[in-house]
Amino acid sequence: MNIAGVIAGFDFYYPQMISQPLWKMLFVPDCPLAALLFCIFLVFVLTKRRKGALGALAFTSLIKYGFWTIFIFSVYPAEYIYWDPPYYLAVTAFHLLMMVEAYVIIHFQRFDTNDVLLSLAVLLANDVMDYYFGTVPLFPIEHMEMVRAVSFISTFLVCAEALRFTKDAELLSARSRQNPL
Repeated sequence: MNIAGVIAGFDFYYPQMISQPLWKMLFVPDCPLAALLFCIFLVFVLTKRRKGALGALAFTSLIKYGFWTIFIFSVYPAEYIYWDPPYYLAVTAFHLLMMVEAYVIIHFQRFDTNDVLLSLAVLLANDVMDYYFGTVPLFPIEHMEMVRAVSFISTFLVCAEALRFTKDAELLSARSRQNPL
C-alpha cells in the first residue's frame, strides 16, 4: 500500500516538483516522502539493520503529513472533497492510515531524544521551505495564515508525541513505577 502511495504521491506532485529549482524539489512531496521513509524503515527492520534517526523521522512525518492533508481537505472541501468524493474519501483514508502506521514504528524502536530533535529540525526546515520559499503543496491561498500556523504547531506537537517514545521517557516511566513517591 505504501509503495503504491509513494508512486501515486510522486505522480501527483510531479508537475509542482519540476516547476521548482533542483534544490527545492525534495521539499515538495511531503506525504510520499513520509510513506517512503516508512517503507525504508520496514526494510531496515526486516534486515535487522540499525534504524537510528530514521524511525523518529518516519514517525513524525507520517503523523504530521497525514494530519496536514486531512486538515487541508476539511478547510477546503469545495476544492477537494466535492470535486470527486470517492477519490478524496480514499485519499483521506490512506492519510488516516499513515497516522496509524506511525505507531507501528514504536513497536520496533524507541527513539533517542537527539533523533526526535533532528526530526523537529527537518520538519521545521520543511515548514520554512513550504511557507516562505514556495514549496507548499498547491491549495487555495485563502486561510494561508491559519494553515501556516497549524503546520508549525503540528510540527511541535508531533515531535512532543515522539518524545513520549524515547528511551529517556521509557526510563523515567520505569523509575516512577518502581518508586511512585
